[in-house]
Amino acid sequence: MRKIAAIEEDGREGLRSAEMDDFDKRILRLVQRNNQMTHAEIGEEVGLSGSAVRRRLKLLRESGVIAADVSILRLDIGVRFIVSVSFGEESVEAYAAFDEQMRAAPEVAQCYHVSGAEDYIVIVHGPSVEWCEAWSKRVFMNNPAVRRYDTRVVWDCKKFGAAVPVCALCGAKAAGPGARPGVAFARPRLYG
Repeated sequence: MRKIAAIEEDGREGLRSAEMDDFDKRILRLVQRNNQMTHAEIGEEVGLSGSAVRRRLKLLRESGVIAADVSILRLDIGVRFIVSVSFGEESVEAYAAFDEQMRAAPEVAQCYHVSGAEDYIVIVHGPSVEWCEAWSKRVFMNNPAVRRYDTRVVWDCKKFGAAVPVCALCGAKAAGPGARPGVAFARPRLYG
């Protein structure tokens, strides 16, 4: 019997997880490759009816396991930049303000708070190198908390993927100490 259960993060309710079986894992692998497959096509691949696949996908979406259904574009327009950002003034407020600024910027495709010498890695799309220079001055140089930023221009993308290996989500390590393999896991925080 599958069930959806709320789990606690830092003692508060809200983060959700799902107990998944092999059908769920196989469905997740398929929809990460192509989320335009019909329920019947997925069902044929995994050995379920189309209506069973529809119910399972609905439950996976409602529980937050599937965070979003997106289309990945293959447009060769503009330039992609990878920017590492280091803060000089580290505070909860400075990080929160930066997080909000990055979420609000449509040109920011991805933003990661990371460990190591840099505090953030930001993936930015823009029309030109000149545009990126002006944007960086406006966004990073005007921020008193930012000590340094380094920008790399992406010449060519050799591999891009958004799929998460389902086996990495469902193992005992993903669920925490003492967990059983394949049982509940925490939904990654993708969008803040």
